[in-house]
Amino acid sequence: MVQKILLVMWNHIIKRCKQQLESLSMYLLLVITIYIIVANTVFAFRHPWATDIERFIHIGDALMFKKISYKEMRGGYDKE
Repeated sequence: MVQKILLVMWNHIIKRCKQQLESLSMYLLLVITIYIIVANTVFAFRHPWATDIERFIHIGDALMFKKISYKEMRGGYDKE
């Protein structure tokens, strides 16, 4: 009898933990999505001359809010 009660309690605890984990993962996914949208929007405003392909290539720089020069993005490095 006691084992059955403990098993029911354990199942209830596991169920609640799963529900909280699901809601936490949804909030985390929402925060990450909003961060990516904001970072890419800021990158687009800071680099209005960049094409969609250039923005896609520099998505890592966008997520770090890094400014890339026109010369660097277009591949015009100084050759010595």
